[in-house]
Amino acid sequence: MYKYILRFSLVPSRNFDEKMQTLLDFCEKAEIDDVMFFIAPEELSVGHITIEEAKKWTDVIVRARDILAQRNITVSLNPWVTLGHYDGGRKLQEGQNFRTMVGLDGTKAETVVCPLCENWREYYAELMNFYVDTIKPDVLWFEDDFRLSNHEPVSYGCFCDEHVRLINEKLGEKYTRKQLETKIYTDENVRKACLEVLRFTLEDTFSYLINKLPAQRRFGIMTSGANGAIRDARRHEKQYSILSQNGEKPHNRLNLGAYRQVGLQEYAWTINGGAMWHRQICPDKAHFVSEIENFPHTLYTKSAHFMKYQLLTSAPVCLEGATLSIFEFNGNGIVNGDKYAKALKEAKPFLSKLNDLGLKPEQMQGVYVLYSENSAFTIQGNSLCPHENWWASYLEQLGIACVFGDNVNVKNRVVALGGQVVRNYTREQIEQIFANNFVLVSAECAQTLCDMGMGDLIGAKSYEIWKERTGKTAMEQIATGEAVFDVQELRATTQFFCGDQLSIDFGDTQRTVYTHLLDYRENVVGEGIVQVNNAVIFPFFGNTREHAIPIALLAYVREYALKKAILSSNIAPEDVYFIEQENVCPYVYKRGEKTHILFVNFSDDEYRRLHFRTNVEYERIRLITPTEPKEKTIGFEYENGYYWVNVPLAPQSCVVLACDEIDEDFL
Repeated sequence: MYKYILRFSLVPSRNFDEKMQTLLDFCEKAEIDDVMFFIAPEELSVGHITIEEAKKWTDVIVRARDILAQRNITVSLNPWVTLGHYDGGRKLQEGQNFRTMVGLDGTKAETVVCPLCENWREYYAELMNFYVDTIKPDVLWFEDDFRLSNHEPVSYGCFCDEHVRLINEKLGEKYTRKQLETKIYTDENVRKACLEVLRFTLEDTFSYLINKLPAQRRFGIMTSGANGAIRDARRHEKQYSILSQNGEKPHNRLNLGAYRQVGLQEYAWTINGGAMWHRQICPDKAHFVSEIENFPHTLYTKSAHFMKYQLLTSAPVCLEGATLSIFEFNGNGIVNGDKYAKALKEAKPFLSKLNDLGLKPEQMQGVYVLYSENSAFTIQGNSLCPHENWWASYLEQLGIACVFGDNVNVKNRVVALGGQVVRNYTREQIEQIFANNFVLVSAECAQTLCDMGMGDLIGAKSYEIWKERTGKTAMEQIATGEAVFDVQELRATTQFFCGDQLSIDFGDTQRTVYTHLLDYRENVVGEGIVQVNNAVIFPFFGNTREHAIPIALLAYVREYALKKAILSSNIAPEDVYFIEQENVCPYVYKRGEKTHILFVNFSDDEYRRLHFRTNVEYERIRLITPTEPKEKTIGFEYENGYYWVNVPLAPQSCVVLACDEIDEDFL
């Protein structure tokens, strides 16, 4: 059963009976399974709370726990401050002799603590034991301030004197913090030492706290994006192992993005390159739930319809439930909750049905988007955040199914290489990727290969970077002579929202040119999407200005070129799935002869008929929808790999097709 977990602030100073009654009413209407109570959240945070201050919170939570138990609703606990999200004007209290975080630039936090501070560790273990003994929570959650980035005023890491000492100890040096500020981006050995110390910081702190909490069996962790976790040098399997050492698999609350209502294409880009990636790292080591958030928590920020849309369209992430941060933390309690309750109740049967199907990330099919948890150690430039997720955001929105994976020895697949992921591998390993697969190469990855002296793998002699909006190019045009939508030489803009372009000199390398780049006088000035042997090079970086995503790259010209290239490959396997409707993303899960395909509509358009492509032949298709979760067999048409299914797909919604393959042995 899919679980709804309501994050709730029961403020001691407010009318308990009134707040409790409205909470009970909402839980009944919305079918809430667990209430995760805060301790002194956000506006009411006093910084590092004392046990004496916390007692008034635990008193009301214990009263609420006993009442909720009568309705079979469990209670979990979410202390608001672990390290501290940000200073926010709060100060350390008398007797709190905690060492605080220091940034690479020397900026020192006033309240956010260094996780290696022994005084803080002892304080926090005692505080958590008090919570466990008093409340006995079903799950004890670590707030997502347990991270090493975005702790205003400190932007990244802790480089206090103790951390600098540990880094120098690893290196056998005496670098100052100021020297480390530069060397972390330019010196491979220094970066390795810094990241290993930061990794130790997280893991050792987790281990210390779990060991000090023997009475608590279930822990939860709240995490942000996968790229941020990689920047923090997290090892997910190690993290989950530590959190489970008291006997039970931990919970992980994944961030879906969209804390406020955003454009649908932007949201699709975020979830495909964010939550889908994070979910597929150590997918069987934790219970995964989503974060539905509408900060600052009113219907002005996010409509109930958009919240429901997030729940439905999170189905491909394979979640067991959702945490709901939908009401203010300041003590108002449940305010104007009927629309939320109605939306939650309507969505739950469908979400529970999908949960019962047992879909797992390891069953996913599609273009294999290669990533590495070690990318922060190898990436070059002025950021440690990797971009290998770029392809998943882009391809899914063009209707091309994807799956993340970290197996560098993958064979007979369509493999997408993004960012600087190749820096994690040897030349031999990279050569084998190209020898054994059909490879999509992003602009950043193509540049990286050239910089590493491996441009020959894509036929590149040299390259230039053409900046966006400098007049170098204005348009991209189909170069194959084929009409698309009955238009010869179909075009798309390169002038806006595509980012910079990588112009490669291929010399006399034999290649297939799918698109040309044109200037504003319509002269051909370069080649766009190009295939060399079994590698397709995509020329746009996507680092566009003035828009959250490179929206202009979502164009028929590029969709046509990429799909044509993949279908022309002799290596393209049966796990290539396309859909032909704009802003509909396909997600494919295969177990034996049964395949489930989820189609998510990230648009406001309704589609009366689905049109998709796969090399697999099905003998029966059954439909599951949010309004009719019970499976029903439907008719379909099939010809040359294309299926036409008369299934309506509503705006901001999704459907599931349960497909049975033709039994060739029976035939």
